[in-house]
Amino acid sequence: MAGPEALVVSACSERGFNGADLFIENDEVFMTAQPEISVDPNDTRRAMIRVKPYEEGPVSELLAGKTLTLTFVAGGQAIEKDVGF
Repeated sequence: MAGPEALVVSACSERGFNGADLFIENDEVFMTAQPEISVDPNDTRRAMIRVKPYEEGPVSELLAGKTLTLTFVAGGQAIEKDVGF
């Protein structure tokens, strides 16, 4: 979900979120900020990951009409998914 200040991703990891990272990119956008990971207190396999953009302005406007590749890395494994906005 693209909010006003950050991209927020819901993630699930059987191995937890210690050392987890999220890479967000396409030909025009690359979000490199350290992700803020909020683990669900009721289910530690789930978390919300928040990443701020490198540019100023509402994230929803920066990403409108774009497709991003999200790469989530945790526990020595990675998964990649293309997401359109």
